[in-house]
Amino acid sequence: MAELRQDWLDELSEILRIPSISADASRAADVQAAGEWVCGRIRAAGGTAELVDWHGRPLAIGEVRASQGADDAPTILCYGHFDVQPPEPLELWDSEPFEPTIRGEWLYARGIADDKGQLWMLLKAVQLLADAGELPVNVRFACDGEEEIGGHSIVDFLAEDERGADAA
Repeated sequence: MAELRQDWLDELSEILRIPSISADASRAADVQAAGEWVCGRIRAAGGTAELVDWHGRPLAIGEVRASQGADDAPTILCYGHFDVQPPEPLELWDSEPFEPTIRGEWLYARGIADDKGQLWMLLKAVQLLADAGELPVNVRFACDGEEEIGGHSIVDFLAEDERGADAA
């Protein structure tokens, strides 16, 4: 396995441990917590972010400005979702679904491949570029907590949002 950065694994594991199951109404606070976690990572990259209540659904909306010339830099829109499918049936898991576990060269946890892992990579890449003063574009994040239940809040939000982007 490539050299593992324990600090990165610890950071990724934070969101993987949140049981943000949008299909389970009793997990609404967890979905909210996952959205707050996303906002925290955007802020950690030097950006601004807020958890927007969009008709009862949480959206993590934020932006990290380009390191130089932000007013003239193109804007990229990144989408991700921080909700997950229910982990049942639990007997099919070889480890706890919300406790990230390394087996061989693979990390296992609910949401690692859809979509928390990919979302974390986008957030981390922006943070690393911003920290190095090398972020060449403005990056907007628009993330939802209802993709796994077929929600459309993010589509409706973006249709009404006038900020736009040059690419997504």
